[in-house]
Parts: sequence; C-alpha cells; structure tokens
Amino acid sequence: MKVAGKMVTLIVNGQEVQVDSGRNLLEVLLEMGIDIPNLCYHPAVTPYGGCRLCVVEIKRHGRTQITASCTFPVEDGLEVLTHSPQVLQVRKQMMGLHYSRCPNVPAIKQMAAAMGIDEPPFPTENPDEDCILCGLCVRVCHEVVGAKVLGFVSRGVTRFVSPPFGEISDQCVRCGACALVCPTGAIQIEVKGRTLSHEQLIQLQGAISRRTTVPDIPYLDPTTCIHFKTNGCKLCERICEAQAIVYDMVPEEVDLDIGAVVVADSQQAADELLSGDGVYSIQLSDPLEVSAVTAKAMSDVAVYRERFESPLAVVPMPSIPPRVGVFVCRCGGQIDSVVAVDQVIASAHQLPCVVYAEDLPFSCSEEYAQALRQAVTDHHLNRVVLAACSCCSLDQVCYSCTTQRIRCKTNLGVLAADSAKLRETYAGMSPQFEFVNIREHCAWLHSDDPATATAEAERLVAAAVAKANLLSPAARPVIQLGSRVLVAGDGAAAVACADVLVAQGFAVKRSQGIPSAVVGSPGRFTATWGGNGNQRQMEADAVVLAPSEAGQLSGLRDMVGIADPPNSFSMPEGTPQLQPGISNPWSMTAKLTGVFVCPPDSQAEVMGAAVAAKVAALLGRGQMVAECNVARVDPQRCRACGTCVSICEFHAPRLVADNAVVPLEIFAQHEERLVSRIDPALCHGCGTCAAHCPSGAITAGYSTDEQIEAMLAAMLA
Repeated sequence: MKVAGKMVTLIVNGQEVQVDSGRNLLEVLLEMGIDIPNLCYHPAVTPYGGCRLCVVEIKRHGRTQITASCTFPVEDGLEVLTHSPQVLQVRKQMMGLHYSRCPNVPAIKQMAAAMGIDEPPFPTENPDEDCILCGLCVRVCHEVVGAKVLGFVSRGVTRFVSPPFGEISDQCVRCGACALVCPTGAIQIEVKGRTLSHEQLIQLQGAISRRTTVPDIPYLDPTTCIHFKTNGCKLCERICEAQAIVYDMVPEEVDLDIGAVVVADSQQAADELLSGDGVYSIQLSDPLEVSAVTAKAMSDVAVYRERFESPLAVVPMPSIPPRVGVFVCRCGGQIDSVVAVDQVIASAHQLPCVVYAEDLPFSCSEEYAQALRQAVTDHHLNRVVLAACSCCSLDQVCYSCTTQRIRCKTNLGVLAADSAKLRETYAGMSPQFEFVNIREHCAWLHSDDPATATAEAERLVAAAVAKANLLSPAARPVIQLGSRVLVAGDGAAAVACADVLVAQGFAVKRSQGIPSAVVGSPGRFTATWGGNGNQRQMEADAVVLAPSEAGQLSGLRDMVGIADPPNSFSMPEGTPQLQPGISNPWSMTAKLTGVFVCPPDSQAEVMGAAVAAKVAALLGRGQMVAECNVARVDPQRCRACGTCVSICEFHAPRLVADNAVVPLEIFAQHEERLVSRIDPALCHGCGTCAAHCPSGAITAGYSTDEQIEAMLAAMLA
C-alpha cells in the first residue's frame, strides 16, 4: 500500500508536477501517461536498471546527465526531459544490443521496430537466445514469492539464469510468477503437458481470486495463495487501499437454517456437496431456466414467507431546517489520485446548511456504509450528498449502473425494496440522498488536469447541496398486495404457471379465455371478458396471460404494453443465446406492472415456472413500495388534455373525476371537471409525462424548476 510522503515539485518536459517523495522517476512518468520503454521494470520488485531503455535526461544543480529513470528517486526542483535527441539516441543504442542478443523474440522485435531498427545492428551469437538477463524472474522469486529458487550464474558474457545446479528445486512452489513477469517468454509453464501462453498465465493467476457464496465476499484460498506456501508475497496487502487483507483468518463452518439451495453452473458440485430435496442446479447461460429453478426453490420455502399484512408507516424527512452531510468517496485511488478530496471536503464545509463532511475510502462497502449511517444519526442529518461514482438517487437500474453502484445504494437503503431497512438503520429519520458522479465526470474526464478535476468536483457537490436544501418532505407510498393471481389463457404454460403458484401458497384463479380488457395496477386489477351487457369481471392482485396463439393477445397489446413477438425484433446486443424453442425473456413482463406474459412458442414447463417466479417476487411480501420519485400532478394547473395518458408507456396516468377513472376517448364529453392522477404503483419516475405536459402541471419527482435553477446558480457562482 502506498504511503503519501512529502510533496516535491518536478518539471517534466516543461510541465510542473507535484508528486510524493520516495518514489522512483519511472513510476511517476508512467503514471503521467508518458511512454517510456522498459524491459526490466515491475512495480512489485526492486528496480534494477538492467535494460537501460528507460533512460531520461535530468538537470539538477546546473548539471545535465543521462540516467535510468527506474533507479532514480524524485527530488525537489528536478528537471526531466523524456524524449530529447540525446535520450532517443541512447535508447536506440541499448535497443540495438538487446535486439542483437535476442533477434527472434517477438516482443524485442516489436520494440526495436518502434525505434526504427529493422535488423540487429551487431553480430548475433545465438539466434535462439530469448533471455535478456533483466533479472525480473530472479527478483520476483526472491522478493515476492520468497521461494528463492532462481539466481544468476557466472559473470560477463557467460551469465545466465538458473535454479540451483541447473535442476528443478523442491522449494519451487509452481506459482508461475517468474513466467508471468518475463518480458520475452523465456520461461514457460507446462500444465499436463501443455505449454501455457502469457495470456493464459494471466487468466490462471486471476482464477486464484475467489468468492464465497454466502456472504458474497472475496477470500484467500490457502491452497493457491503463495503466502501460505512461502510466508512471502503479500502483494494483495500492499496494493489494497482498504487494508482488507487478513491472513490469519481460518475457515469456519456455519449452520444455516435454509429450505432450499441453488448451485450455479455446476451440476457436479451439486451432486458432490449436497443431496436431497430442495437442492437445485442452474446454468447461468439460460436465463429462463434460472427463473424456473428459482420458482421451484421458492415453492420449497413458501411456508416461511413473511408477508406484511398492514401498511408500513413511512416517516417523511424533516424539512426544516435542512441539515446536510457531504461524503466524498476516494474509490480506492480512482478518484483521489486526480481529485484533491481534502480540498473538496473543505469547500463543502462552506456551503449553506452543511453541518458535516468527510471522506470515505470505499462508499460501496458495507463497512463505510455503516460509517455513513452512523454519521447520519450522530449529527441528525436529514439530507445526504454522496460524491462517488453513482449518478442519481433514482430507484432504478440503467445500463451504466455497475455492481458497485447498486451495492452502494443497497447498503445505504436507498432502493425502494429497502425502505424498512432505511427506517431501521437511520433511527426513523429517513434522510434524502443526492448522488454526484465525480469519478467519471471529474477524475476520469480530467485525468491529466487535477486542478480542473477538483474544481469540477467542487461545483458538482455545490449543485447537489443546493438541490438538497430544496428537497421537500416525501414519503414513499406503500401499496398493499394480496395473493390473488389470475392465470388466463389456454396455453400449455398456463397450467405449469398455476401449479407452481399454488405450490407457493397463492390464490390462483383460472380462466381458459384471454380477457378483452385488463385495467388497474398491482393489488387492484380488474379483468373483463365479453361486452354489450354480457360482461364478466374478475379482480386480482396480478395477472398472467398464457395464450395458445400470439394473436389472442392482439386486443391487449396496447392496453397493457405487451412487447412484439420475439421473432419480429432483434435481441439486444449481449443477450445470451437461448435454447431452440425458448422464447425471448424480455417478453415475459408487460409494460403494465403486475401483468405477465407466457409466450405461446416457449417450452411450457420452463416458461410457466419462470413467470411464476416473477409473480412471486412481486406479491411475495404482501406490499410494494412505490418509487421515491413518483410524478405528481398539480390539479389546479391540469387541464385534462390527456397528453400524459397517451405518452406514458407504463400506463401510470389516468384522467379521473370524483375518483373514477374516465377512458380517454370519452373524457371530452364528460360534464365533470377532470384531472390527471398518477398511479404510484405504476410510475417509474422517468419524467416523460412532465416533459410533455403543455401546462407544466406535472412535477417529475426528481428535479423541480426551482431546484434546477438553484443547482445552476451554485455551479456558476
């Protein structure tokens, strides 16, 4: 792990830079993005200065000299030229020597060609020579691995690298580190008679990093970790910014009270490690099979399902006075290597209503999420601004959301599914969150300009604080859900879906015919069959449509937002290829939340169980928490034009009069005054309705005009 020392100032190619003392010059130049050729350097071992390709021209105390940058420590006032004519000439001469020694090594030939050397300039004694005596293998074996089974033999032109007495030593732990760092491929590793390429070696080393199943965290495997074989290495400890590496932990067995086990990607593991009822194996390459197996596992534990029978009391955030906490994530060096985090925190302390500000090494870890939660309760914060890698506080996942971003929001209780956790962990305060992405928008965008990156981060934080100060009290509506499921249709998947739902304890209602209309939202759907005085209706908390032919859904396609048949559009790039006969998984859910579809051209058993899993996920807890950014309509400004009703793909807006939903086609003839109402169970908080509302009656739930103006003013101040 790097420890910051005293800052020194260098002038590199005319540019003034500040770096920590105690570092070598090559490390600093490479970090600046300057291309410096080298063959014998590796940050994990002591610099050697053997290849002499990393030479630079330095000036200090009025004198100029050419020196290897890997062995030269940085110092205050040092002037460095990396590509002066003298430097390029020396590099070309040294490259010529390496090329003449190893004329047939691809890496050497490529580097020589980049310097304009097409042929070896000196006589070649051994055309098959592939070792340049860089010493990387010797140093990594001694300094990192600790096995010490490689060394230099002889001197001068007869020098070479060898294990003791030229024989493979019993002390060799077969780690492959020597071959991994070798720049020319002179050392090769054989596994079961097959020689591994350098790329395969890298993949092999990466496989050493494993994760436990429960909980999902990395762990050190003592059977492959070098430290447990030689008491050396500890590279992971040196580079881990969070200081999370612990070598003295021991495996422990924990008894878990569980009703089902799902083993991913390994039928053999399921057979060898587990047996009996309630054990399932899945292949992650088949998403439908995953959902189907999940449904069966959920049936095993249905009797243990906890349902909330009474509404949760959602505590609104106190609005007066605002008490804002600002937290800046260092992201393990991804942010603070460019952005001056301490300066951002200092500027945040000066912002209105900010009562607390601090940095977090990793905001996506549970440890530092707990530290943030503790700060909220200790300092009575009702607004939190987190400057990290997340972009927004929306309760949705888009294509830019990484695992770290989702984990961060989950740990903080921001996602709707974690509202109970939010109230529990924040002592009933329910703070409102604002996120700003200073990693991509500042540290990465201005990686070559720390001053600009820091200034941009300060402005983004100031804008987020300005908006946070104007956040109004908001409670997430909690919608009560029952266990009634309507499975309609004569498709083969209908029976499979109904059987799985019954096994999980849901009250399933069956109908052979597809309804002519489905209206409502989760917990209060009404399905209608027939018309002209011969109507039949049925109420349900969720609806499954399982036709035997695709044409049976034509009347409902626009009403509930059913996607086109799978063969009429292309699959999104990166979607796993499914088995023949399995339909597109994207069509299992309609745009109308709570309505699910079993396509007729699918494997009935698999599709039916997969859809049942989705239904159970929605209704299983007995409640659903609405988006925190549900759109809202000002009835005084709404003129019932119907634009929001026609534009919303999720069918959330409805024109109502006296709390009765009025169909769009007859609202013009309705005598009573109509207004639009947004169903919180259906609204996704996307803001499309607000963008198209001609009277400005809809607030998108995220940023009001007043908040946007305050953010702009803060950024331009």
